[in-house]
Amino acid sequence: MEITLLTIFIICGFLYATLGIHLLNKHRTKKMHLIALKNGYDFYETDPGYNNMISDSNYQLLNLGHSGKIRNIFSRQKEIVAGQSFLPGTMLIFDYSYTTTSGSKPIIYTQTVLSFKCKGLVLPSFYLHEEGFLNSLVTKLKGVQDIDFKNYPRFSNKYHLGGNEEETRDFFDHSLLSFFENFPEPIRVETNNNSVIIYTHQRKLEENDIITYSEILERIVAIFKIRMGC
Repeated sequence: MEITLLTIFIICGFLYATLGIHLLNKHRTKKMHLIALKNGYDFYETDPGYNNMISDSNYQLLNLGHSGKIRNIFSRQKEIVAGQSFLPGTMLIFDYSYTTTSGSKPIIYTQTVLSFKCKGLVLPSFYLHEEGFLNSLVTKLKGVQDIDFKNYPRFSNKYHLGGNEEETRDFFDHSLLSFFENFPEPIRVETNNNSVIIYTHQRKLEENDIITYSEILERIVAIFKIRMGC
């Protein structure tokens, strides 16, 4: 079989791209390890136990696409102040990637996810994403209800809210609607019984962002706990 110059060029390009991705991943893992240690977290490059979250989770994010992978895992025990009470739980930070296919071309999406899990939380399962053309299109195609609030048009125009409509409407009172309505960051929030995750689609966080998002997650968990009234 004759090997043409074009074939050699394609093979070399593929190998070069693969090596480049590998080196970038190694560099990020090293950087994330240092950030974790600096901020008091345990660090795991990969961990099969945490990857079980993908198959066991009802989070919308962790069920998108295929070949989901969790890497660069931060973990520590954390107490969050919520009014007059303290919520002891587990804080996780990790890079999550999944793959979709457009035609024959695989597309990999990676984002940094922050998670807090606590037995003191009993939340309805819902997801809160920024409103946009793609979300609206997916909603219509899948026949999924976008839960809107007539008296809060800014919130309804800003977010796509999904979940059990009765439970979610009951949970989102004035305090929560006002909180998210005035929230400046385009952050996605998902809940699953006693845990909460936040992330921004296709955004890998750097050190300053990780600290900021950690504070945001604490604020969200605290207001959820106060909303529960216990």
